[in-house]
Amino acid sequence: MGGTRPGKWLSLTPGGVLALVLVLVAGACAVAGYQAWIGWNWARIISITALALTGVAVLLFDLWALVAVVLALLGTVCVFLPETTRYFRYFEAHRAKREETYRPPDEHLLRSPAALPARGGGDDEESRLVESGRTTTRPTQPSFERESSRPAQPAWSPRDKGLLEARTSPWARSA
Repeated sequence: MGGTRPGKWLSLTPGGVLALVLVLVAGACAVAGYQAWIGWNWARIISITALALTGVAVLLFDLWALVAVVLALLGTVCVFLPETTRYFRYFEAHRAKREETYRPPDEHLLRSPAALPARGGGDDEESRLVESGRTTTRPTQPSFERESSRPAQPAWSPRDKGLLEARTSPWARSA
């Protein structure tokens, strides 16, 4: 009666520890590969750690774990190649560029056009600056006048809408 019974914590603990080692080995290899793929230089340190953890897996499990050691060694060698160093330097330069981040719109963009002063007819300083052509804090408003002499056409007509529905309907008869 000196053995452990199945299902008790003493018999489940070694299996849990072995599963944890497997998760660590697979996770270290996956993290090293992903970090190398996205261009982080510290993937080299992680790949060496993953190689050491797969070596521990050989000691704990079976000689079939040597397949994992060979694959981890291949990944570690690839991370130290000169082409990979150039790849890491490229991504380091790419990450060093500062991109313009979001900035909230200025106050004049939040006001409605009706709240803006009239152009050309006011006596205030801003309207005089607009008339003289000097820059102001408010950008110029776009002109919505038609430039061509053709008569204005509606964006769509009922006839066009019927044609569009006939083309997009799955039950439309093919002509």
